[in-house]
Amino acid sequence: MDPSHPTDGAEDSRAERLAEFLARTRSAPGPEVASCPDPGLLAGFAEGRLVAREQVGVEEHLARCDACRVAVLEFARDRADPSLAEPVAAGTAPARILRTWRFAIPAAAAILVAALVVHGLTRASGPSGTEEALVASARDLAAARPDLFRDFRPLRRGEEFAPALAPKRGALALHAPAGKVLDTKPGFRWETVPGVARWRVFLRTDDGELLWSADTSETSLAFPADRPELRAGTRYIWEASGEGPLGPEGSRRAFDVASTDERRAFEEAGREIDFRAPKALRPLLRAHLAMRKGLYAAAADEAARSLRADPTDAVGRETLAAAERALGLGDAVSEDR
Repeated sequence: MDPSHPTDGAEDSRAERLAEFLARTRSAPGPEVASCPDPGLLAGFAEGRLVAREQVGVEEHLARCDACRVAVLEFARDRADPSLAEPVAAGTAPARILRTWRFAIPAAAAILVAALVVHGLTRASGPSGTEEALVASARDLAAARPDLFRDFRPLRRGEEFAPALAPKRGALALHAPAGKVLDTKPGFRWETVPGVARWRVFLRTDDGELLWSADTSETSLAFPADRPELRAGTRYIWEASGEGPLGPEGSRRAFDVASTDERRAFEEAGREIDFRAPKALRPLLRAHLAMRKGLYAAAADEAARSLRADPTDAVGRETLAAAERALGLGDAVSEDR
């Protein structure tokens, strides 16, 4: 300790206080004890003073160490109001803890502790736990950045969305682009039809002006590199057609390119989610935010990313299904819409 540093004494005192909570919380040494962070580091986490690298390391430890997690919760509560002397029991429901002293903790620490609680205590508790974690994280994001998340609500279970624009105008199902997209040079995908050897793809403006056409033998086409990117905030119509054994096959579909402001806001919100939310929840939060913004393709991509990390997550599966239905890929989509 540097005796000339005016905050060293205070930091030592905080570390000693958190060490007391740890001693009371840990009735018997567990497998994590040897790797537990220094009490000063835990105190810094609870107060929101850590740099990103330190914070990630402490989050990962607290997610698996019940004793350190409870000690941090007790420390943060005690720091906000020392009169709250009742110990926090291991495994206490996070909603009850946060209701008790959520608004007494400084804002930065409240966000960190809330994220920690929902990550460590609800991640493994099934769909309802994941839903609670999403709601808690959304609430904390809104508190930290109301300009980006003021009206953000994660999807409710079973919530339905009308298909984005017309999923099918013709006999052929066109998969992407659809709805509102962020990419100004999106790729094109459509269903396979046996016997069609060659496809032609057309892209038009909303009033019917042909921008370009291209041929392919696949059922997908990258945006031609030599064509200019699409205009933000504009609607387009695309079409795929080919000759099959039973005659012509084809369909057309509309999509919108997000405006510059919509794209900028969504990207900034994504950065805030990556900075503030528990790592395991980030793709799902981005997926739910994308659904609320009408960015159904982005929502499907994020939900699929979440499922790759945790294939057993029911909420991730439901989110992906909702995004696909909104894109017109579900079984109950009307072709007349």
